[in-house]
Amino acid sequence: MKKLSFGFIFRSGKFGLNECNKCENILLESGIEFKRDNYGIRFKEIFDDSSLKNFRKKEIMDIMWNNKITRYVVFDSEE
Repeated sequence: MKKLSFGFIFRSGKFGLNECNKCENILLESGIEFKRDNYGIRFKEIFDDSSLKNFRKKEIMDIMWNNKITRYVVFDSEE
């Protein structure tokens, strides 16, 4: 069975790093578990069902949108 996950990559440079830091602070306040890379955030949650993953991804994207974090690329991964 495939294990599905997702994450966000921010653009490089000072602006991207600031956006990533801002996102990290918001996610920490929300109690959401994630792993931080230089310009990216990968979520530790593993999903067996793509509909559950897409629902969770949309939920987190709404949190980011509400906090004016809009410049990122979403990536999906499967193991």
